[in-house]
Amino acid sequence: MLSRISLGVLTFAAPGLCQENGAVIEDCDAKVRGDGMSLLQSPKMQQNMQVVEAVDARSRCREVMNRAPESISGAMLVSDLNVCEDFDVTQVQQSDFREGTYIIRTPGIYQISEDIVMAPETDQMMPAMDSETHLPSDGYWLGFFAAIAVASDNVFLDLNNKTISMSEEFLMRQRFFSVIQLGERPFKAETGPPQFSALTDTFPCACNFVLSDGVLGKSAHMGVHGVDNNNIWIDHVRIRDFETGGIQLNGASNVHISDTVIGPSLGQSSSVGTVPGLATLSHAVLLMRISEAFTNLQIDQDRWSSEVEAFTNLQASIERFIAQKLTGSDIAESEQVFKNEAGLPDGSALYGIVFHAAKPAIHDFASCPQFEGEEDGSAFGPLNLTKVTVKKLKLKTDEVVSFQAGGRPVMGPAGDVLQVFRIRDDDGNYVPNVLSEAQLAMGRLRLAHAGEDEEETFRLFGATNIPAEVIAWANGTKTWDEMISDVDAVFVCQKDAMTHHNKGIVGVRIEYYNEVSLSDVQVRKVENVGRSSNVSHCLGDEFTYKGNDARGFSMSHVSQAHMGDITVQSVKSTFGFAYGVEERVEVTFGSPLYNIDGVEGAMGSTQHQIGLIGMLGSDS
Repeated sequence: MLSRISLGVLTFAAPGLCQENGAVIEDCDAKVRGDGMSLLQSPKMQQNMQVVEAVDARSRCREVMNRAPESISGAMLVSDLNVCEDFDVTQVQQSDFREGTYIIRTPGIYQISEDIVMAPETDQMMPAMDSETHLPSDGYWLGFFAAIAVASDNVFLDLNNKTISMSEEFLMRQRFFSVIQLGERPFKAETGPPQFSALTDTFPCACNFVLSDGVLGKSAHMGVHGVDNNNIWIDHVRIRDFETGGIQLNGASNVHISDTVIGPSLGQSSSVGTVPGLATLSHAVLLMRISEAFTNLQIDQDRWSSEVEAFTNLQASIERFIAQKLTGSDIAESEQVFKNEAGLPDGSALYGIVFHAAKPAIHDFASCPQFEGEEDGSAFGPLNLTKVTVKKLKLKTDEVVSFQAGGRPVMGPAGDVLQVFRIRDDDGNYVPNVLSEAQLAMGRLRLAHAGEDEEETFRLFGATNIPAEVIAWANGTKTWDEMISDVDAVFVCQKDAMTHHNKGIVGVRIEYYNEVSLSDVQVRKVENVGRSSNVSHCLGDEFTYKGNDARGFSMSHVSQAHMGDITVQSVKSTFGFAYGVEERVEVTFGSPLYNIDGVEGAMGSTQHQIGLIGMLGSDS
């Protein structure tokens, strides 16, 4: 007897036969899958299957939305706009990511139909500079910065118990990446990397958005990232194996997160893998991405040809490093500049969740200026977290000492530090590597275009600032001391390789939010093993390095907060301070219920800190 699997009015008779309402369909051209179920190929059967999938997706939408928070249901289940009934259902599958980021531009139900491993089939897994879908002006000069970019309101994204993650190779090639980007691009105009700060136009942000039931996996940056969003609900989601944070929303309103687990971070679980490279790998990939445009833009080709060798060598080194990592080979001497021995994130901060003002959270805690019309700066919210766990986060912050010349940071096109103390010997002589050579080449090209059209020069070279005196030192025509004196150098401590302020590891960070409700929120096992540099300019009694600190909760400018059943367990700093719950400045609420245990810092620890003790100097 043939086994049958019933699905609505359809009956699949395995193997190779199928019936509809009891009658055998003669033109059913079936192909048996590995699990034994027939994969029906006829157009009629495909259409029927799509109907069944749509019904199933709408049913799942109704089930989830029946328990939606009031602000979500009030916006997405109204009579003239019901997301579960009135919009199309779109099945999203692996093939939809072949050309890169999947962009949602229309309202509706989007259901993930299979596990997705993000591995674009484009040249070097990057978008073409002339792509009509992934425009450089929308941020794709950074590469494919997300698996899914939500550029529409009223979207129900059903993960359908599936996982979305990066492939191992893509993880190395795309070092700025969020699995879900809530918006058309990752930064507002006039914020973010220098190339975004020059923009003035607005862009669609995702509002009335629901993410449910599944896993956001391996990511070079974030699980979910957004700016200026309203009415966001994340429910029954696991976010793990990220390098910077699980969820970051800047300037958001009406946010709800429920029954969600965040962690472990990448590098915590050896079965999943480790962080593939240091920040230097990110710099190298970005430099190559920017230089890719030089042959097509208005750059003097004679000047370019004189510097192309440095970029050719850098690209070759990146490819060797990727090949060595993928095959498990030893990392060659020429690629040691990228090697991450610890396999842990090395950036300025690692978060489970961070809610911040409508700008990147790269500066010191609570360093944003007051918002117009808001005396206490609490401009965003409400914010509701219920049954949320953040666990198993581990960071090794890296203090990268840089310097300013004439008041301007010495750096590459996107804020990447020229790591001068790591490219000099004990006598102050330049010791090159493939990355520093390309950075210096970029600096020479920028100097060669000095005095030309400023807008065009910025478009080519971004924020590149490597003075002629620094290049002379690298050429051997100036000593270290001469160069430092000539540029009137001011050394900068407490920062990472992108000049972001080192803040350490934080389970949950909330700043500038009003009406904050946290219930049954847990932070467990967060650890910072980073330590300060040994550069003499950043040592001494006047410096207290804080980048190796660890925090369970950190809150500033938070008003009307309701905190119930908050658990913090095992917050550790190997070389710095540890804080269980930290209410830094302007935090107002009733009597919170905290359960705090296992807060351990080599330099000291406190379970519950109130006030400004430990605050870093503002660098806004």
